[in-house]
Order: sequence, then structure tokens, then C-alpha cells
Amino acid sequence: WIGNAALVGFTDGDSTGDDDIYVTSLDPFTCQRCEGFDFFVDGGTTANNFVALASQFSGGGSGRDVMIVWDVEDLSTLDSTIEGRVFRSDAGLVTDLGGGCGEGGDAFATCARIGNAGFEHRVRGATASATAYLVLSFGRVDAACGPCTFVPSPFAPSFVFPVTTDTDGNAAVTTGIPSSANLDGLTFFDQWLVTPSGAALCSPLGTDLSNALRVTIQN
Repeated sequence: WIGNAALVGFTDGDSTGDDDIYVTSLDPFTCQRCEGFDFFVDGGTTANNFVALASQFSGGGSGRDVMIVWDVEDLSTLDSTIEGRVFRSDAGLVTDLGGGCGEGGDAFATCARIGNAGFEHRVRGATASATAYLVLSFGRVDAACGPCTFVPSPFAPSFVFPVTTDTDGNAAVTTGIPSSANLDGLTFFDQWLVTPSGAALCSPLGTDLSNALRVTIQN
């Protein structure tokens, strides 16, 4: 687990014994490639097996580096060695800013990378079959609203997307990221406002809130 994606490693198991290693990052919601490529070790005259991954994030750290190690067996001598390299994910930086309350659900924004035409903002576990609003802004205001905190600023350039959650309380809004290097490092804030099944905890808005996210696009 590397924060915004799952890093998966596998061996192709060639019938001649010339096995190769593949490692790729996957969007945990769609299982599509998150960064659009595979790390690949071509065996040639060796067999590459038993790939193993250890990530800082899974170990409780905040870094996105992963150590990849695998076994290399010489097919002519059957001698084995262990090789490895460090992989660093560049699939978007996402920080959970909190601020959620009640039935606002949990917000996600995975694989915020340049050229990801299917980039989605998601909320999970909110009020089922309810009106919800994704608020996306390029600034933050951090306004208290009952026990909630409304983070995106309505005074900066911002957008509101109305949707309806499904029977599991889930919803998504797609805002594809163009293939433009100028977007590298662009930061925005988003948060979901969800109509609750009971009394609203953010009474001025008549909603509960999800946690807010700060998202930085990467190339």
C-alpha cells in the first residue's frame, strides 16, 4: 500500500524457466494502472522469482518509497542472488485534513496524476440514496460548522457538483486531468456535503460533511 495506490508484484512463470518480474501500481477502486507503466525485469539468461515489496506507508511512515527485492537464478549454473531497487510513487499527494462529521462519509481521491482522464473524487459510506455535493476549491477557509469543519474556500475559484449517493452511500465525480506538464504541483481542496437521514450537524448548510482532502497533482 503506497497511500493512493496498491503496488503489486508478480512473476510471469515462463514455461522455459526464463521468468520475469513485473511491478505495477493499481488504483484500489478500479484496478486500473495508477501510473500508467510497469517496472519490468527481463530475465534473459536468468530466472527472476519471488518478488517482495516493503513500503514505508504500510509500515506506518508517511513516505511513498517502496523497497522491491527479488531472487535472480542463473539458468546455467543455478546460482542465486538477491537484487533490489527503491520505487517511489508519483501518483498524487493526498492529505486528509479531517473536518468530517455525522453521515458525511469518507472522501478519497486516488491517482491524481497528469493524463489520468478517469480521475475521480469519491465518497464512501455516507447517507444512502441522498443528495450530496462535492465542493472543489483552489483555496481553503477552515470554517467551523457545528462539530464539523468546512475546509474548501467559497471565495477562491471553486466548483460544486451535485450528485445522489447510491444505496451504499457511495458517490463519485469524474474530473479528468489533462496531459499537461503545467499541472504538475497544482493543489486543490475538496469535501463532500451530504444530506443526512436525521438532523444535520452542519445546520447552516443543512448537511453533514465528509473529511476534507488536500490533493496535489503529480506528473
